[in-house]
This record gives sequence, C-alpha cells and structure tokens, in this order.
Amino acid sequence: MMLRHTQSSIPACPTLFTPLQIHSRDLLQLGVRAWVGWMRDHTVSIQDMIERYSASVVVAGANLKYSDECRFHDSDSVDMKSCSVVHKKGVLIEGITEFTFGSKKLANMSVFLRPVIIGDKHSSAAKSGYLMPEIQSLFDPEEFSQIPYARPVKQLLPDIEREGEVIATGTYPFKLHRYAMDFADQWAFMETAAYVGASRESIAITGAAKHPRLIEGISTAVKNYYLDLKKPYFLFDEAKVESKACLWKEKLIFVHNLTSEMRGVTQVHAIVIEEMWH
Repeated sequence: MMLRHTQSSIPACPTLFTPLQIHSRDLLQLGVRAWVGWMRDHTVSIQDMIERYSASVVVAGANLKYSDECRFHDSDSVDMKSCSVVHKKGVLIEGITEFTFGSKKLANMSVFLRPVIIGDKHSSAAKSGYLMPEIQSLFDPEEFSQIPYARPVKQLLPDIEREGEVIATGTYPFKLHRYAMDFADQWAFMETAAYVGASRESIAITGAAKHPRLIEGISTAVKNYYLDLKKPYFLFDEAKVESKACLWKEKLIFVHNLTSEMRGVTQVHAIVIEEMWH
C-alpha cells in the first residue's frame, strides 16, 4: 500500500530529553504536529477545515511505542516521517509518525482523531460526526482502511486487572491551567504524559522501600505509552490522577485514571497505560 508521506526534522535540543529518553510528552506533541503538517501538505489545513467546511477533529487516543533506547548524545536531530489513514469510511483518522534518531529507530506513534461538526465557530462547540465526503475525496484510495485500529488500553486493561499484582497505588491532584489548553480552551492531550509521569514518579519515590521494583518507575525509561481519551477537561477544572503500579507478565505496568468529581460522581476523562523498559 503506497501512502503519501511528509518528512520533517528538528534539532535534538537538550530540553527534549530526560537522562533516560526523549520526553513522552514531546513525542506525542511532535507526532500530532507532524500529522497536522501532513494534512496541510496533502489534503486541507486544520484552519481551512474549520473555516471552509465547519468541521474539525478531536484526539480520541494515542499509542507511543519506543523502539531503541536513545539518549541525548546519540544524534543531533530527530527525524519524522508521517502519513495518514482513514478508518471505517470516515469515523476516525489515524496519523502515523515514525521517529528516527541518527542510525536508531526511536519510536512509532499513532494519534487517533475523531471528526466533529462545528455548530458555533465563536465557541468551537462541536458534535461527533463522520469525515465529510468533500474532505474524504482529498485522500487517496490507499489511505482508507477497514482494518480495526489498535486500541491497546481496551485490549490490555482487562488482562492486567485480572492477572496483574497491584504493588502500589497513589493519587496526584492537578488543576487545568491555560498552558495545558488548546485554542478552544480544552486540554491538549499530550499533557497526559506530564500528569501521569508525575504520579508514577511519586509512587516510585514513596513506595520503593516496600517494593524494590517500584524504583524502575523513575530509574528506567518508558517502553510503551497507551492513551484512551474519554471526555475533555476545560480551563481551571480540578482533577487528579489515580494510579496503580502492577507486576504483569514480569513487566512493571502503571495504570492511570485521570478523573474529576462532578456532584459527588467520579468522571473518568482518560486512561493511560505505561509499560516500563525491562
């Protein structure tokens, strides 16, 4: 299957890295930016989608899989190669980005975007819909797929909960400020990596004395990062990450629910699964 690609590169700035790897948050952001660039280059820009078609997309989830363990001194640039696939006749768009770092294959990322129809351009209020035919016509036939898109959170979570051993739990509160917002004052999905990373590291620091494997939560790199978004947060929402560390098939896994309280009822906004490198 021949897919159109957009290629780009950025300098390997020190701020992209921890001592262990490139920040998950930054790869999530770079991946969605690369897909937006692909759309602009090959179909329609997001701005034109909104202005000409009264349509847009919202992020429904993302998968980030690191391939090689790459550190700051391994190369001086991060290279990206992106493409796009429309699933189920327009119900979902998948933006796919391959990251390389010098001679190493750094990571693969997929971001899943759900088309929406905008009812009010001033507030950007929208409702779910299909990718309209006028926009679908801008994609090549090879860029449509009937293959179910990968949803690791939905696939893995039941097995982890049934077979995994919970070795620690923790809660990390946070508040949604504008640095974490997009242009519509809804939260930007890549910020999940910052919030769950803080929760994971807090559990590792406080719990390692009781269970030595927990130190891997801060001393080893993230191998896989799986995100399933349920509902948005908005500006100044009060929220928290409810996390548990599990041993599952000899792996250290962190499962995070990002929640809020509304009239005494817990609302789940996102679920993240982090698998540590072992």
